[in-house]
Amino acid sequence: ESFIDYWFRALSYGMATGDTSMVGDASETGCKSCSALIGQIEDLYAKGGKVETAGWRVEAKTLVGGFDVREPSFLLRVNEAKRVLLDGEKVVDRTPMAKVPMHIQLSSESGTWTVSALEIIE
Repeated sequence: ESFIDYWFRALSYGMATGDTSMVGDASETGCKSCSALIGQIEDLYAKGGKVETAGWRVEAKTLVGGFDVREPSFLLRVNEAKRVLLDGEKVVDRTPMAKVPMHIQLSSESGTWTVSALEIIE
């Protein structure tokens, strides 16, 4: 299992439970997309909402660019499972499954990996 797979499982756990501590610990504070995703989850749960989803899963990953052992970069195809946004028990929104191309940048310091950047490729 790769760190990238772990990060997406931690994000999915946060979406399903509201507990973003694992994905937060695995993300650098400078990762704007990471912070935005974590903030959206925390805001939703703080307001009494929740998400029903199987989460996001990496289907494919390819190393890109000049390989730097401490800061590898990958292109990903991420399967974003369908999501149901709830306010209490009332359905507010439904999002169908999507396969989304992304770019992820990792960073390693003292043997600990973190996500330093995450971008959707349009």
